[in-house]
Amino acid sequence: MARTIDDVMAEMRKLTNSKPVHALAGAGVLATRTLKDLPWRLVRWTRDNPPNSLPGRATGAVQSAQTRATGAVQSAQTRATGAVQSAQTRATGAVQSAQTRATGAVQSAQTRATGAVQSAQTRATGAVQSAQTRATGYVQTARAKASDSYDTLAAHGKEALDGQSNGTEGKSTADAESKPELNGKARAKAPTRPTTSK
Repeated sequence: MARTIDDVMAEMRKLTNSKPVHALAGAGVLATRTLKDLPWRLVRWTRDNPPNSLPGRATGAVQSAQTRATGAVQSAQTRATGAVQSAQTRATGAVQSAQTRATGAVQSAQTRATGAVQSAQTRATGAVQSAQTRATGYVQTARAKASDSYDTLAAHGKEALDGQSNGTEGKSTADAESKPELNGKARAKAPTRPTTSK
């Protein structure tokens, strides 16, 4: 089907009534106005910024850059100082913690060593006392045995002496009785000694 001019015009009206076309047309109008104002803006900028002022503005830009650089350096120094102080604080804390742990370990070792020494002293004292007790028991037993042996020996000796004394007296009496006369006279009978118990 052949399109007529009316159809083409209708489509063109539809396109021209759309928002994207309006936006594009508006951008073109603004660009045209800007281009028209550009020469006047250049003249005004040159009037406001004469060539003689450019060195001063450059100096200001340099000073501003130096100021910003100095601020950046100072900020970096501050951050670095803070980092160093924080590291020193952490290192000091670590050293103190290590010292505390080392002191605790030394004290614990000293306590264990003292306990071991005291335990050894207690065991040694107990052994000495036990040895003294056993030695005292041995001495007392030996004394008791020696006393018993002494008493036994004394008893045997007494019995032996008593028996020998009685035997000697009997023998003397028998000898006297076997000799009826001495120098022609009858000999008197020897008196007997009473035996005393010792």
